[in-house]
Amino acid sequence: MLHLTLALGFIAIVISGSAFLGRMTVRNKSIFEIPNLDTCLRIGIGSLILSHSLLLMTCTQLISKTSLAVLLTIISVFAVIEITRYFLPWLIASTWKLGSRRNALFAVFFLLYSLWIIVFSMLPPSDRDELIYHLAVPKEIFRSGGFKLFQDNIYAYFPQLGEMFFLWARGIFNETIAEIASKLHHVSFGFLTALALYSYSRSFLPKTYCFLATVVFLTVPSVMQVMPLAYVDMTFTFYSFITLVCLLQFLESPRVSYAILMGALAGAAASTKYTGISFAGLIICVILIYQLARKEKRYARHIPTIILSFGFVFAPYLVRNFFWTGWPLFPFPFFGKQLSSGLNWDLDRAQLYIQFLASFGTRSGGTPLLDDILGPVLVFLKARFNEPRFYEGVLGPIFLMIPIVLWKKTIRPPLKALLCFTGLFFFYWTFTTKQVRFLFPILPVLCFLLVFGIAESKRKNILSFLVVPLLLFNLHAGVKESLQKQPLPYLAGSESRSAYLIRQWPGLVMYFDANKRIGVEETVYLVNMKNYVYYLDCSWRADFIFERWWLEKALELNANTSEFHAALRSREITHILLDTEFIRSDLWGLEGKGRERFQKLLTARSFEVSQSGPFSLRKLV
Repeated sequence: MLHLTLALGFIAIVISGSAFLGRMTVRNKSIFEIPNLDTCLRIGIGSLILSHSLLLMTCTQLISKTSLAVLLTIISVFAVIEITRYFLPWLIASTWKLGSRRNALFAVFFLLYSLWIIVFSMLPPSDRDELIYHLAVPKEIFRSGGFKLFQDNIYAYFPQLGEMFFLWARGIFNETIAEIASKLHHVSFGFLTALALYSYSRSFLPKTYCFLATVVFLTVPSVMQVMPLAYVDMTFTFYSFITLVCLLQFLESPRVSYAILMGALAGAAASTKYTGISFAGLIICVILIYQLARKEKRYARHIPTIILSFGFVFAPYLVRNFFWTGWPLFPFPFFGKQLSSGLNWDLDRAQLYIQFLASFGTRSGGTPLLDDILGPVLVFLKARFNEPRFYEGVLGPIFLMIPIVLWKKTIRPPLKALLCFTGLFFFYWTFTTKQVRFLFPILPVLCFLLVFGIAESKRKNILSFLVVPLLLFNLHAGVKESLQKQPLPYLAGSESRSAYLIRQWPGLVMYFDANKRIGVEETVYLVNMKNYVYYLDCSWRADFIFERWWLEKALELNANTSEFHAALRSREITHILLDTEFIRSDLWGLEGKGRERFQKLLTARSFEVSQSGPFSLRKLV
């Protein structure tokens, strides 16, 4: 409990301090004139300022326990001021004003849901993206005292607005507390998104329906599965939704201040995930459509302001990447020139990576065009967890009610803009990466449209009754997926951290063994070992996205064992950690002469140091 308490305290300081910075930035003015929504906006602006401050520290090699502790001390002062002057009075004024028994039930749901999410945040990180880069990259940055050349891990060059806070926690606490704090930071942005959705809905709907909209959002199975992880999807969703709300304000009153704010918020979304660039492009498309429809409003003249504001916020990541790699959008080749030497990446892999991202949601043996056309419907019906062919996540069929509940309804101007953006977003999603998590930015909008349609219907009681089993279906799917990890033995204290992690993926036992056996001057090369490098403390090399890429190329170029052995040693590789079963399989393994040459190397120029199941650690001789 001490670990959880310290992590919660860190998040309270970060969120409250961010609110203070945001309040000072907007000079305590109300932007949206919706109290809780303005609070969310200030937290978002303050978090952006803090994250970019940490980014500057990483780029100038100023990361250390001392510098991060000094920053936390300063933000703690801001947090105390914000809590005493604003948060406490707000809590006292708003607590227990539920209004009805139905709203009291919603309050009970939110309490139980929060406890559920917090409990799962206490589990050791075991999800793929956590271990490959969300936690692995901040760990390496802190160890190096700042940003460095990441030769192999291409994800290190992704935007890192969220990961900067993971880095901060890593510098303040021990490993366990830092992991919990990182997860809770992601959780906090999930709840901030829910609060922003509730607050915006209050402009149109009674309190009960606003609660319902947030329940629909929080019970989306993929949201339940992703929220307690050290990810950035909820952070991205938050900034995307706040940007959309700002767009609606801009379309109603096209002012320069809204254009600057909208561009900055879209830049914050892009500073969280590259897909924020596309999100900003869709925002521009909506503005152009409205310009054609309402020529007297002169929306288009503000587009340069939006782009400049967006670029100002997002530019630090472009500059950093260009400096280290030569490609501003690395690992993607767009707008790049010559790729810097020393990087385990090339144009061929970049183009294959783009094709790979576009393959989500395409069934094996299916018709790609048909899959694309039906994607916006099938994603709500046939999506599955951990299956790229089936959108790699679950949203549930509840959102298919939206066309039904909005049929023949009088659509107010703000809702027309939301529908326009939703249509554009699904069109973009259909022909890019058809993955459930790429739909997260539009989820709050879908939840609002669904509940708005129900509230405006003459048969609202019947529709509300129909929503209940669909909500229960989603809740069941989310709980079932969360329990796949079987967390109870660890949470009850009857299972150790390492035993829990090895149960999630048996190969981790070899990672822990490699940490003990590989010396300071030695380097291990990972072959089909999932690249869960967060748990590797020794020096390592690996191929990301396309595992074995360098290995297969080296086997092609070096005909005999001695040449191949020399190629490995030229990369300072002293050990190989591999999944022998995977690499020898007929379906996924090495083929032909490559398999023969690799087997000769293992037999003639290496010996086994340790082994567990199909996983083997071998030392080159």
